[in-house]
Amino acid sequence: LLQELREQIYTPYLETHAFFRKISAKHPAPARQICNNALSAVPLASKDTLFSAGELARRAYLVIGGGLNYYRHRYPSESICFTDWISEAALWTAWIHHGRAQSTCVSELLTLEQEELADIVTRHPEALSYTQKYARKFINMLNALQEDNKLELVSDLLSGPANVGDIGRTDSFGRTCSHQPSETRWWQDAVRVIRLRLGL
Repeated sequence: LLQELREQIYTPYLETHAFFRKISAKHPAPARQICNNALSAVPLASKDTLFSAGELARRAYLVIGGGLNYYRHRYPSESICFTDWISEAALWTAWIHHGRAQSTCVSELLTLEQEELADIVTRHPEALSYTQKYARKFINMLNALQEDNKLELVSDLLSGPANVGDIGRTDSFGRTCSHQPSETRWWQDAVRVIRLRLGL
C-alpha cells in the first residue's frame, strides 16, 4: 500500500521530464521502482543552501514546492520554480556543481539518486537501451555547447534534449550526432559509477 501511495504521489512529478515520461509509458516496471527506490523528498528552510559551486554532484533535484535562486560567478541570478529540474547532468556524466542554489522560502524538492537509477535500469534491458541512448545524446549536447563556445549555457539548470522521440538520430540542435562520448571531452576529470553501469 505504501508503494502504491508513493507511485501515485511521485509519478506526476517524475513525468514532468520528457525522458521519465517516456520511461513511465513504455517501461512501467522500472518507472515504479524509480518512484519507490530512487526518489526522496527533501525539505528546505528559507535561505538554506542546497549545494555550492565546486561540489561533486551525485543526484538530480526536482522542485515540488517553494522556490530557489541559482547564483553563478559573473552571471545574473536565476529563479528556480515549481517542476524545474536541477543538476540533471549528474545522472548521465561526471558533474561538478557550477553554481550555488539557495531556497528563497520554505521549499520541498525531490532528489533522484544516480546510483539507484543505474541499479534499476540495468535490471531492465529495454529501459537500459533507451537510457543509454538518452545519456549519449545528453553528452553530445554538452559537446556541442562547448564546441559552439556557449559555455554560459553549461550550468546546473541545463535541461536534457527536448525531443526524446528521435533519440539516437539527431541532437537537440538539429545536427547529426557524428561524435561519440570521448574521454578527451571536458567531463574527463571523473568517471562515475553511473557511466560504467550504463555501458557508456
